Amino acid sequence: MRKILFLCTIILNMTICANNDEINRILASIEQNNGSLKALRKDADIRIMANREEMMPDDPEAEFAYLWGSPHEIGKRQDVNVSQGFDIPLITGMRKKVVSRENELVELNHRWERICVLMEAKKMCIELIYYNALRQELDKQLQWAEHVAALYRKQYDEGNIGMPEYNNAQLNLAEIKHEVARVDIERKRILSELKRLNGGIAVELSSTRYDLHPLPADFEKWYEQMEQRNPMLVYAYKETELNRYRIKVAKKANLPRFSVGYLMENVVGERYQGVTLGISVPLWRNSQRLEYAKTEAEASEMHATNARKEFYEGFHALYQQAEELQQVLLDYHDAVKLYNNAELLVKALDLGEISLMDYLVQMKFYYNMVAKVLEVERDYELIYTDLTQDEL
Repeated sequence: MRKILFLCTIILNMTICANNDEINRILASIEQNNGSLKALRKDADIRIMANREEMMPDDPEAEFAYLWGSPHEIGKRQDVNVSQGFDIPLITGMRKKVVSRENELVELNHRWERICVLMEAKKMCIELIYYNALRQELDKQLQWAEHVAALYRKQYDEGNIGMPEYNNAQLNLAEIKHEVARVDIERKRILSELKRLNGGIAVELSSTRYDLHPLPADFEKWYEQMEQRNPMLVYAYKETELNRYRIKVAKKANLPRFSVGYLMENVVGERYQGVTLGISVPLWRNSQRLEYAKTEAEASEMHATNARKEFYEGFHALYQQAEELQQVLLDYHDAVKLYNNAELLVKALDLGEISLMDYLVQMKFYYNMVAKVLEVERDYELIYTDLTQDEL
């Protein structure tokens, strides 16, 4: 029943607020204007270009020799030799496949770097919505406090109340003004941080409500889908596949290298020219390459296994925390609806039905309850952002 009520609350929120659109608009602007993201994109492009050099064949070699004879009568000799070397991984296209997989890892890493920047921005937006809502609630509190302070000032001037009651009303007003100032400072700080992330361009976010998204019903099924999209998990798996493939490449690299070329020899009255074929046997240079590839593959497999375990445990803990916050949020919403007597308290105070101290205690209780609701909503949205980071 409570889950149904929570879903109804979500649907209601989605119909009366559009903060998701505002947040998406800000994130799109940051993605376009953020200097770090632009630099990271350039870095990724540079790494991709550098990787592509690996699938190029070795540079061709050209030799020219001009020899003069001794004694002088035998004449001079000119030699021209041009050759191009090839190895098996290049001929079979294995180098190209390695480069393609390396570039895929570069893109995955860049995607994760992008997600980190956008997650920072989105969490700031969630914090800003929290302070916007808190400021809206404080505006009501401030209005009521000013009304009470004015009422008690008048009664004090008329001699109907004493100094303690008058001071309590003024202190209550001062406390709320101080809280308003604190919230405004936090809002300005977050807007300044968002401006920094947006390349120095100011942003606006006026929403005071969250689109409270429901948790996935089945964690295991959701996690299976998420781990296929999460760039860091995919990176770990792809890196393992690449290192396994590098073992095959290393084995092929231990096979002889070939070269083909053209040779011309010109001596006095004679000229020889034709095709040359060469072979190079890698006895020492590649002796450790295969062993290194095997060790690297084993390390990446261990890393991928450990990464999956850590991600699973981390996301499962976040999911459980979000479930608990969802339950707390329902309880708080019920309590706020049940004990929302703020306006009635003001009227009762005006009519003299309750004392000032009773009014202040009850209003403090109500404000603390509303603040708790806003805090829980904020914390839930922050955790939900972590859980759905792959969707950014």
